[in-house]
Amino acid sequence: MRYIKTYLLVATLFIRAIAGHAQSIVETGVSRALADHRKEHVSSVSYKLSLDIPADKTVDIKATETISFTFKPNGQPLQLDFKEDPKRITAITTLSFSKEHILLDPKLLLSGKNEVELQFMAGNGALNRNDDYLYALFVPDRARTVFPCFDQPSLKATFWLTLQVPTTWKALANASVRDSVIKPDSKTYTFNSSDTLSTYLFSFAAGKFSSLKRDPGKLHPEF
Repeated sequence: MRYIKTYLLVATLFIRAIAGHAQSIVETGVSRALADHRKEHVSSVSYKLSLDIPADKTVDIKATETISFTFKPNGQPLQLDFKEDPKRITAITTLSFSKEHILLDPKLLLSGKNEVELQFMAGNGALNRNDDYLYALFVPDRARTVFPCFDQPSLKATFWLTLQVPTTWKALANASVRDSVIKPDSKTYTFNSSDTLSTYLFSFAAGKFSSLKRDPGKLHPEF
């Protein structure tokens, strides 16, 4: 029995060592191993995202973002997902990019709450841009094609969104509008915090929309 217990202990330690080593390997996409590892070390995630959406769908969307999270250090870089050209990232404290991931230096991460600030050009992979409107569709794992994030369902987060749009456009998101400011050439919508969501459920839309109100009791008069 002693040999069996010793064997099981050695085997368990070996598996843990292999699992830990796997996290230092950067792979394209979000593997189950990466998702599980981040779930163990990252919590209390919040995204503060601001997008400047021009009327011309061929013009890039300028963006800023602050990602807040609680972190348990493990001596390895923390991987943020961004499935875009790294040249679209215009400012970050330190940038190391590999295989669709921004690698955050473990020396710059704290035990506890951290904030990462970025400036970038939003990707268009999950933004359906048209001449007079756009809408985001991040299902199943496409949020990372637009903005850096932990793009896995198990790391839910709150989203604080600001959209700057042309003055003739309106905007909607997962949360209610906190305030809006109109300038000669733009209108800025600031939204309240969303509920705690997976990245694939976060969404927004903006465009030349009209409001329509109906009495629910009159929608189906035959009933």
